[in-house]
Amino acid sequence: MSALTEQERSIITHALTGSNRNGKVYRNYFLTDDGDPELEALVQRGYMRRGAVINEGVDRYYRVTDMGALAVGLHLPKEA
Repeated sequence: MSALTEQERSIITHALTGSNRNGKVYRNYFLTDDGDPELEALVQRGYMRRGAVINEGVDRYYRVTDMGALAVGLHLPKEA
């Protein structure tokens, strides 16, 4: 498994913390173009998984896996 780049770390962290400057995990999604190359690379390596497609197939939610969260020193939010 190759190490994460700073950009990949940033994507995973943003998916879990949004723009929270305190780094508190409160969500698990990153919304972008369906098929985004950076997100798809993270999916292929097991750090993220594909979520729902919205906006008539234009956008997709990507979600962080346990492995992805641990790779950036965070934990997934607990499901309610």
